[in-house]
Amino acid sequence: GCTIEHFVELSKAESGKARSNAIIEETANVTSYCSRVSYAVAVNAEDPRVKAVAIGAMDVFNICYMGLETAESVIGMG
Repeated sequence: GCTIEHFVELSKAESGKARSNAIIEETANVTSYCSRVSYAVAVNAEDPRVKAVAIGAMDVFNICYMGLETAESVIGMG
């Protein structure tokens, strides 16, 4: 809920590095949430196929998170 509210606030904010970083950070938060859900599914699933898909999804979300955090550092604050 807080992340959605922050996206709404950011949609009304003036463009700039601070806004871009905030959008990237919130998007990174969403990918982190998805990674956590995938982990929970992988740990609790009994079907090996479900575990494999959940682990693959978790890997993708973690790679996306890493890319978003890297993008945030490249943009920098200004």
